[in-house]
Amino acid sequence: MAGMTQARLAEVSGISVDHLSKIERGLSCPSFTVIARLAEVMGVCPASLFNDGTLQDDRTAPDSAVTYLRELNHRIRNSYAILASLADLASMDAHAEETRDKCRDLSAKIRHMATLHDLLSGRSMDDTMDLGVYLQCIFHQLADLHPQSRLLLRIQADEVLLPARKALPFGLAAFELLTNSYKHAGKADEVRIRVSDEGRDTVTVVLSDNGPGLTPYRPENNGGKGLSLVRTLVEDQLNGTFSLRTNGGTEAVLSFRVTD
Repeated sequence: MAGMTQARLAEVSGISVDHLSKIERGLSCPSFTVIARLAEVMGVCPASLFNDGTLQDDRTAPDSAVTYLRELNHRIRNSYAILASLADLASMDAHAEETRDKCRDLSAKIRHMATLHDLLSGRSMDDTMDLGVYLQCIFHQLADLHPQSRLLLRIQADEVLLPARKALPFGLAAFELLTNSYKHAGKADEVRIRVSDEGRDTVTVVLSDNGPGLTPYRPENNGGKGLSLVRTLVEDQLNGTFSLRTNGGTEAVLSFRVTD
């Protein structure tokens, strides 16, 4: 329909004739990058490549495209489940308690990423979700992972809508910080979350517990690898700031722009 031979398409797109032939015969599944490149070269919307040859309006995805994406999401969820199970098996086989703890932490992070994937699947990157509700979902997931702990959640949240493209890095950072409350807060029985709309598209999120706080507290040394991950997510992925302090317990402060 585009008036191109397979050889010409390969030349213009930079995708080999062999790979194009396998895709056409159903012997290879194209990546999203390849799909986008083919659509760009042929001047059609990516969804048009999934139907029976009849070009569709850009706003309407054909049934075959929906089926393809549904199957892709199913495979991604299965992959997360397999990875989490492998981490669980490694934990069971480990002899050292420290190794078992690390494997269990890895399994929890993988399961959390699977949950985030489920929350974000079907959304465009410009779709939004309520930040306070999102934090409650993360907290309750952790409560299921740590049934032996009985932490009470107290949340005070301004209405802030978080774009889906920022939900994953923020969700991973919040998950790590709340995990610390579950694991290291000693006799803490309460987690407090405050979401403040600071204006000019800026939000500040404060997560704290009523445990013993950081001991000893050194402002220049904000913890181990988990907190280093949080700092990287907030500063590099969200272009925000992160600080940790003792204030009647441990208090983490994240501040970033909601929009780019």
